[in-house]
Amino acid sequence: MTSRKDAMPAISQETDDGRLFSPSTERNRDVVRDVFLGEVAANARVLELASGSGQHCVHILKSAPKMTWIASDISNASLRSAAAWVKFEGVETQVEAVRELDASAQDWAIEGELDAILSCNMIHISPWNVGLGLFAGAGRYLAPKGKLVLYGPFKRNGEHTAQSNFDFDVSLKSRDASWGIRDLEEDVIPAAMQAGLTLSSIHAMPANNFSVVFERALTS
Repeated sequence: MTSRKDAMPAISQETDDGRLFSPSTERNRDVVRDVFLGEVAANARVLELASGSGQHCVHILKSAPKMTWIASDISNASLRSAAAWVKFEGVETQVEAVRELDASAQDWAIEGELDAILSCNMIHISPWNVGLGLFAGAGRYLAPKGKLVLYGPFKRNGEHTAQSNFDFDVSLKSRDASWGIRDLEEDVIPAAMQAGLTLSSIHAMPANNFSVVFERALTS
């Protein structure tokens, strides 16, 4: 089975210090940041799953100086890149760790509660058990009313929202049959609810993507 470690997004260059540059992240980083900061408290403790190049991490932190962050990935190249971006942008004091983390694991080795979890473009480039692990982990580690924010393409009620997403889905499944664009109503929301999360909001994003926000229920 192919892992997400073998599915790095298109990278146009790597700098001498190990920073990777993703053109797609550069294009969408403003809208992702704006939605995320509109949903999450300015002083939140955040875990990012599948940090990739690390560009989202530093871009958000530069706009939220009281926010703290744990960046994570399963790719060593991504971890090196995220750490290098953190140093390059001078946000080291806001970053608790840059560490390896497999979302499908039962134990994420996170101490204390999280106020938010961010995951961009992960669950369609991973087997579905990784998505299920993401929701289960959010249910375990988020504080009551903590937010899980997903960004990427989704099917809606069994249908793709654009021909480009259909084509992308075919391409993903040709690389690994366990990958693919997940259906928001049929797959994602039910799995989140099973983990004790409720749908909070859905934001239509550029390029036929969505930001989907879930909230952990209050404990009794």
